Order: sequence, then structure tokens, then C-alpha cells
Amino acid sequence: MKTPRLLAFASLLCGLLSVADGQTKPLFAWDFSQASEINGLIEAPESVAGNTTLFKEAASLIADPDMPSDKYVQLSGTQLEGAQSVRNIPPLDAVQIKVRFKPSNEGAPRQTLVSFNATYEVRYVPTRNNVEFIVFTSDKKFTILTAEANPEVWNAVVATYKDGRLTLAVGLSLKRGVLPEGSVIEPKPTLLRIGQMKEGTRPFSGALADVSLSSL
Repeated sequence: MKTPRLLAFASLLCGLLSVADGQTKPLFAWDFSQASEINGLIEAPESVAGNTTLFKEAASLIADPDMPSDKYVQLSGTQLEGAQSVRNIPPLDAVQIKVRFKPSNEGAPRQTLVSFNATYEVRYVPTRNNVEFIVFTSDKKFTILTAEANPEVWNAVVATYKDGRLTLAVGLSLKRGVLPEGSVIEPKPTLLRIGQMKEGTRPFSGALADVSLSSL
């Protein structure tokens, strides 16, 4: 169990990372403590731009008074229970992605937490207890940063991309990387997908508390 001092340091690290590459501007934020079950679906309102996200029937909304956010979404790793935004995320050339999750260490060998713009993906690899941040380039190649997660607790993830530079923070771990020289990204307007890739591939098995996107 982390001491209050370690937790405070982790919070400070994420705060420093948030401003390391410039000031951030919140674009979209989904806090699942505000989610509700409507007609068999879990509807998660988005607090900045009103971009609602819908989870499929197989997802569960769990109330937990011991959590700061009171509620979270539980996914069992089936292909049909991930979520997608109801409107496209515009192309983002520089972005900060935040996710708070707790894995189950079951299910697919690679599990998508967040993906959008046909350019950015944050995923979990249960066999290695790793979080990966992937940036796809226009030549259909990609760059990956990897940081270790703790499978027993909630993990705070902060991934950033700007001007060819990537950073990934998971708890107290901070990794940095760069795209290969000459590489170009081409973000496209797409739906934000949470807990799965396109057509339900790489489904996530575990719990999600919140997701946010900011520009840099």
C-alpha cells in the first residue's frame, strides 16, 4: 500500500508532466461517477464539450463508497461492451490523454483503454503488467512507449504527444520517446473508443473511473 507521501509525490509527478510540454487546454472529460444506466446502456456525460459516451449492455456500473469518485464502469473483456463517443473527436496534432483504471489481468493479450484519431492508442498488456502508449504515423508505422502498472490498485495514466515527442507516466514511472526522424502523423476525425478498438477488437477487462483529453 502506498504511503500518503508516495501518493502525494505521484500526484505531483502527474502535475509536472501535465505542464512539461506547455499549458494544457481541456477538450473532453468523462467522469464515470456521473454515469447512469438508461434503457440497458451506460451513458457517461462529457463535462467539457457535451460529447456523451455510451457503453454497451454487457458493461456494469459499480457503486463504491470507498472510491473518491463513488462509481466506476466494470468491463469483463467481451468484444461488445466497450464504449464510443456519440460525436467525432476532431484531429489533434498535440494531445494529453489521462486514464484511471484497475486491470483484472484476464482476457485479451492486449487490451485497449482509449483510442482515437486513427493515431493514438493507450492500452494495457496483462501478461507484462504494462501500459503502452502508441502513436501511429502516416506511413503505417508506429512508436510505442511502455511503463509498468500495478495490477492490484487503481493506476493513473498520463500520455502526451507533441512535435514528435511522446511521454508516458503511470504512477511514479515516467518514460519519454521520439518519433523516428521524418515521421509524420495524420490525425483523422474519429469516434473516441474506450475499452476496445474498432469493431470490438482488443477488449479491456477491468475497471475504468475516468478519461480525459486535452490539447497542448
